Amino acid sequence: MSIIRVQQNMNRLGLPSLFLYIEGEDIMKNYKILIITSCTGKKKFNPPNKLFINDFKDMNILKHRELELEEYKCKAIDMYTGMQHINLVEGLNIIRDTFENIIVDVNIISAGYGLLRENDIIVPYEVTFNNMKSTELNEWSNYLNIHNATIESMKGYDIVIFLLGGKYLKALQLPLENNENQRVIFLETKQEDATSFSYGLVGLKGYLMKILFKHIAENGVEIFEDIYNNPKVITDILNKYRKK
Repeated sequence: MSIIRVQQNMNRLGLPSLFLYIEGEDIMKNYKILIITSCTGKKKFNPPNKLFINDFKDMNILKHRELELEEYKCKAIDMYTGMQHINLVEGLNIIRDTFENIIVDVNIISAGYGLLRENDIIVPYEVTFNNMKSTELNEWSNYLNIHNATIESMKGYDIVIFLLGGKYLKALQLPLENNENQRVIFLETKQEDATSFSYGLVGLKGYLMKILFKHIAENGVEIFEDIYNNPKVITDILNKYRKK
């Protein structure tokens, strides 16, 4: 496992196990944490008339189609039921229940809606970056304004952790401009991590975040300070929970 700076390796997507991209200097601040994750194919509702990519290409059509699906609308945090999301939310609830004064928010990169905040109201859809070729992916992520929206959403947070697969990471169009006092961490996993944690690769990043949040809840909120000062603390903690 390695730690290097984002600006030196921002275009590299073949990452080592539990690889952390990091940027920022060691300056103490109050702690607000943002987790940016991806949408999942599995959703709370799966009606036959769910939204598809063409529905998102015209705002008038989108509004009309959303009305047709109004009975299925819910908060973004509640819509996704893939294992990465379920594990992340379970860990998030542990942190929020344990430390009332700590702000940990979640944003979701959606291949349909663009960047979502956890309380945004959405309806079921089926769009993914995973089956897009590079040109289509770049054009669609530009249309959704994912790069700029992500930069804007990061403002005011001290630690930002990304849990994204390859195509969703590409949709960010790195590099991302950020405050020099901010920690920006990209967590990436490999098959060997799935083996050593005895957990499937799909959903592993969310599972690791649940482990991390549970560890912090049990051992003290000051671990967020440790992570801010040295993000490698994340891998040090997670390595304790490897089973193989």
